Order: sequence, then C-alpha cells, then structure tokens
Amino acid sequence: MSSSTSTSNRRVALAWFSGAAGTLVLILLLAEALFRVLPVTNGVHRQNPRGTGSSARLVASTPYTWSMGWDLRFPTSGRTNAMGFISPHEYTSDKRAVALFGDSFVEAQMLPYEQSLAGQLDALWRGRMIAHNYGASGAALPHYLGMAREMGARFRFRAAVVVVTPGDYTEGFARLEGLYRWGDGGELAQLEPALQRDEVLLFARELALVRYLRGNLHLTLHQLAARQAVTCRPARLARADHERLERYLDELQRALRLPPQKIVLVSNVLINDIYDRVDRPAAARCSDLDSQALAELARLADERGMKRVDVGRLLEARYRAEHRLLNFKPVDGHWNGAATAIVALEISRQLADQLPLEELAGR
Repeated sequence: MSSSTSTSNRRVALAWFSGAAGTLVLILLLAEALFRVLPVTNGVHRQNPRGTGSSARLVASTPYTWSMGWDLRFPTSGRTNAMGFISPHEYTSDKRAVALFGDSFVEAQMLPYEQSLAGQLDALWRGRMIAHNYGASGAALPHYLGMAREMGARFRFRAAVVVVTPGDYTEGFARLEGLYRWGDGGELAQLEPALQRDEVLLFARELALVRYLRGNLHLTLHQLAARQAVTCRPARLARADHERLERYLDELQRALRLPPQKIVLVSNVLINDIYDRVDRPAAARCSDLDSQALAELARLADERGMKRVDVGRLLEARYRAEHRLLNFKPVDGHWNGAATAIVALEISRQLADQLPLEELAGR
C-alpha cells in the first residue's frame, strides 16, 4: 500500500470519527435541552458540609422537582427549608413541634408535602403543632439516633416519631457519607464525614442528563449495588446485638429528653410484601439478622412503654378491604398519599393521650 493511500485512509477515518463525535455531541446537547423542560428529578442535592462534624443536609431554601422512572411518572415539587430539610416550615424553638426521624419514607421527596407523613400530621393538628421532618434518604437506625442528639439539643420537642423500615439494622453498619452508622468501639452511633464536592461535581450534578440518569434511572454505584439479589441468610441475634438495641432505646430517649410514652416507634414494612400475602401465596420471609433485630427492637420498645404503630397490620387491613394501591407500584415502593394518611392518623391517635389538651387547643 502506498503512503498516499495510507494517508487518504487515515483522513477518511478521522473525518468519520469527527463526524460521529460531532453528531453525538449534538444529540447530547438536544437531549440536555429537552430534559431541562421536562420534570426530571432536580434540586434534591446534598449541600457541602460546613465542617467535619456536619451531617447530611440538602441544599437549603431550594425548590425541587421529583419524578419516577424513565417516563417521568408521578411528577411533584416541593422546597427545602433553611436547615436543608424538606418542609415549608422554618424550624424554630418558639413553635410546638413533634420530631420525625426516618429514611426516605419520612423525607418523602416523591410526595407533595401535604401528602407526606409530616404534612398529613400538620393537617391533623391544624396548626396547633407542626412536624419537624428530619428524614434522610439512605439513613438507618444509627442516623436516627445521631439526628435525635443533634436536634434534641437544639429543640424541646413535645413528642417524637421514629419510622423503622426493613434493612434499618444491618444497613446501619454501612459507611455512607454524611450519615451516622453503628460506631466502632464504645461509640453507639458515629458520623461518617460528609464529602466536600468540588466545582466540577457541582456543575455536573446540575446537568439534566446526569439528573435523569441518577434520579430517574437510578444509575449510581450505590443504587446499582442495592439492586443485586440478596441470598437469605438465617441468623440469630448475638449478645452484642441485644446490648446494642437496648442501649439504642436508652440513648434515644436521653437524646430527645422525652419520657418513653411520648416516643412512637413506627414499624414499617415493604408494601409489595402486603400485596403478595393478600393476592397470591407467598413464601415465608427469611428470619435473618435484620428482621430479628427489628422484631427485638419493637419488643424492647413495648417493654419500655413506648408507643408503637404496626404499619403492616394497618395497611394490610386497608388493602384487603379496598384493594387500592398504597405505593407507587410498579415504579417505586414508597408510601403514596393514601398510605401516609393511614399511618399519620394512627400516630396522632397514639399521641392523643400524651399531648396536653391545652397544646392541642393551641393555648
């Protein structure tokens, strides 16, 4: 092959690759422009920590948009407050408040605030008290305790609600930035330092394509790992697990400065499991370390005189009676507005005999 032919082939190849790259860039730019006018998940970003001891917060005082799946189903919107939590309320010490701790079921990015657990409680209390929503996606039991310490030192709560979801015990051993985990040595709950995001990352996460991949398609390393099937591993609680759970409730009560009767432990379930039990024969769930730990936590809470809400019982009874969806099946397993209304009503009922009548009357 002559040198002139070789040079010509290289030029053709270079022209082809340049054209392909230009076409790809054009497609990406058009897709970016399109997604910017669609309700792609947006605005629910972590803020940079103010110091090594800062726990996870969303960017403060910011509107956000939320939708589900590749086809952007169930679009909704909301706003974070000045503390970086999802709420229309600014949390101040002069207001009567009940603290809500939990993971994404409490944070409720997927619901309008009025349909969230916090919003439903606000509506039931008609302004006489407000719910402080301290929910954080990805959080587990130790994070609820860490937040109870932080907020219990800052506010004097009338009562507190802790929503415990399957996975909350074993997931507490994971190291997730900005969240509390089970501690090393003598520390019960220990904060995993939050990451400081540089200007490149801050810019990239605002791109509509990135938001679509992360928020709607859930294409992140952590979320992809969470999708992997987990083989059931039957296990028994060790003495260390029992001691950890007993100490957990003791420290939770101490952090909140509340008697046990003013703490409500909400035992959550996976709603798709309810559908399986009602609609088709389902195999018995594996009695693994997590399920045994959460059952023991519920038993210890009952023993101490804490209030408790059995979400499985409540929602299964409603589904058997009405056969209406209680989550966003098939795209998402979180509570929908109908489910949060049921849970909120039971929480309010549980607390009715503990909150003074003058508080409920707004005096």
